[in-house]
Amino acid sequence: MSDKSLSDFLREIGDEQITITIDGYPYTCTRQEALARKMYVLAYGGVVEEQAEDGQMIKIYYKPDYRVAKMIREYTEGKPNTELPPEKQGNAKAGSFDSSISKRLNEKLGLKRPVVKGKP
Repeated sequence: MSDKSLSDFLREIGDEQITITIDGYPYTCTRQEALARKMYVLAYGGVVEEQAEDGQMIKIYYKPDYRVAKMIREYTEGKPNTELPPEKQGNAKAGSFDSSISKRLNEKLGLKRPVVKGKP
């Protein structure tokens, strides 16, 4: 039995060096840095070229995901939100998409809230 916790193992694995491709050039970094770069692509969208198993380069297109952008902002500010306060929870689960952000995005995109029949 090991005296290490899961977070200890994750830190060790995160510190391992790997090689990724950025703009067609190999780049050596830690797994943690590679994960952070992937999170930024997921947050803001973009095109990533990756090598398929058969050796061909393929382009993968990502749409912006505002939840990932929110998570990056919270972690870089040093205050990740893992649980909503009780007055804002309602039907939301911990770690779910913040309804105020969802509301603002819907207003910005001109989307209307769905009407649920049978509820006031």
